[in-house]
Amino acid sequence: RSAFVDIVKTRGFRGLYAGLSLTLVEIVPYAGLQFGTYDTFKRWTMMLNQFRSSSADLYSTDNSLTSFQLFLCGLAAGTCAKLVCHVPKRFCKQHWKTECFGTICVSAFNVQVDRAYMY
Repeated sequence: RSAFVDIVKTRGFRGLYAGLSLTLVEIVPYAGLQFGTYDTFKRWTMMLNQFRSSSADLYSTDNSLTSFQLFLCGLAAGTCAKLVCHVPKRFCKQHWKTECFGTICVSAFNVQVDRAYMY
């Protein structure tokens, strides 16, 4: 049996989109943080380049960054944004996936995996 048919039968068509709202809520702060921190890391790198340059180049208007420096700025920005947005989302998503029945809590993911191995 396919997962699509099982989900539609048990939860209806809306069940296919379970968890989508949480994912969409994560995208806006993640994108904002990534763009903001990328710009901040670029400015810091340009200031570092100016600091490293000689005093004769103090009034130079060349603020170009190397490709590697831009890569590092993007890497740092993505890492910061992911740490701030992904960890809380992951916690909430796991909490929503867990169905508690009295004192016994069964993860919905584990139940699906167990069903897959049964067939």
